[in-house]
Amino acid sequence: MPVILSGGVVTSGGATPTFIQSTATPSDTQTQSPFSTGTGSITTCFPNSTQSGNTIIVRLTSSSTLANISSVTDDGSSSNTYTQQKTEVVSSRTLAIYTAPVTNVSRCTTVLYTSGPVATDNEVKIYEFSNIATSSPLDVSCNGSVTSGTAPACSSSMTPTVAGDLILTFVDIKTFTSTPTGAMTFTAQTGTTPTYQLLPGDADGTSWSAGDYAIDSATSAITPSITISQSTTQAQVVAIALKAASSGSGFSGIHVNNVAKFAPQFAYSTAITGTAQVIQFPCVGNDLWVIVGIGDNTTVSSINTDSNSNTWTGLTRVDSTGDGFSIQWYHSDSATCSGTEKFTINFAAAPSFMTVVAVDISNATGYDSSATCAAGSTPCPINVSSGGDANSTTTISGAKITPSTAAGVVLSYQNQDFDSMCAVSPGNFVADLEGGPSGGACASGSASIYNYEGSGFEQDMGLLVKYYSSTAQISITWSIANTQSRAIGPEFSSTVAVKQ
Repeated sequence: MPVILSGGVVTSGGATPTFIQSTATPSDTQTQSPFSTGTGSITTCFPNSTQSGNTIIVRLTSSSTLANISSVTDDGSSSNTYTQQKTEVVSSRTLAIYTAPVTNVSRCTTVLYTSGPVATDNEVKIYEFSNIATSSPLDVSCNGSVTSGTAPACSSSMTPTVAGDLILTFVDIKTFTSTPTGAMTFTAQTGTTPTYQLLPGDADGTSWSAGDYAIDSATSAITPSITISQSTTQAQVVAIALKAASSGSGFSGIHVNNVAKFAPQFAYSTAITGTAQVIQFPCVGNDLWVIVGIGDNTTVSSINTDSNSNTWTGLTRVDSTGDGFSIQWYHSDSATCSGTEKFTINFAAAPSFMTVVAVDISNATGYDSSATCAAGSTPCPINVSSGGDANSTTTISGAKITPSTAAGVVLSYQNQDFDSMCAVSPGNFVADLEGGPSGGACASGSASIYNYEGSGFEQDMGLLVKYYSSTAQISITWSIANTQSRAIGPEFSSTVAVKQ
């Protein structure tokens, strides 16, 4: 029987490498003490558990040298062995690609740093593909350091030895000819065979790293590249060709392809000063969700100017009574993606700060407006400025939501002050995993590692992804890292159900 894979592509088997899911830490990830004392980590988690036989690909960009990167592991088991496939290190800046065949299912990948402080501008992106060779997967590779121009490319071509390779190209920009004042645009390589598209969820325009990919049916020489909208004075490029093989599997039913979190106050640029923010969000699904968290000095007027003519609908905003913050959802059902998507968020006035989380879903039919909540109406609001959970140091009682249909996924955005979110039950915690190499467990004590994002990011938040298969009520509980040994500050959340 045919299986519906990412982006609605129907296959009947075979060995074509196929994208399954991805996610990333935000750009400019920074660290709190004791990271700077010599050891630290960044943990990044998929929306879903990986599948045995598939392959995890890790793209690491760091202001640290490769010698400061100790290991790459995941929470599956030590049998998921990560191999460093290709690196480019220029001026103590690293772009490195690792791969691991999935022997035991996992969700969270951890990069461990040693030998000195690694404080700013680090990003870990993880991707899962099916149908990649699990033994000696690397066919050929190339790399390069670019000092000018708008199309960073490998310094020389590479020639695949077998047909059907998965070609992955990654670029990391260090400096520009002038300081960017807003989001960039990345464009997948054009005018050549094979046909490239941006990696789903990558190239958001608010970080300076991106990737594209293609299936190469030939064995002729290629020179992988990515086009950028602003000229660079230094960039790094790494490309790898991974051999295809019948391995692993795709997915069926509703499926979260990617979760991306970003903000406009990104490294090497100026903060947003206008009333519009362009977001680039390559996607493959048919249902898109965007959660906008902003200071209460302004409101979101609309999301429009969509590159695929998708229409966006806003849901009721939740305003915090305790910390000057608000949450609003926008969704685009029956969306067009095909590896491209770019839209504009419009504000009544320039926001004092902003965080955006974007979610790409396949095989969904849209917003479940008939779902019910234990208190209030959808999108299930919770707002506590004092008392109750605001006096806790370890847990928060999230929304109680009852879907109206028997299959779908619940998304819940939870915000609180003073400490890091680190886990949720039931379901999967995706954004802002703060808990060191344990893969999400709330750590404690002086040996703990906690990451936080740079200026403009909301670090004390979390996003739940919970699949459901009945109309039973779902009761959400969040765990807090308790690094500060103090009561949780104001907390509030907004929760929706998306129908299969």
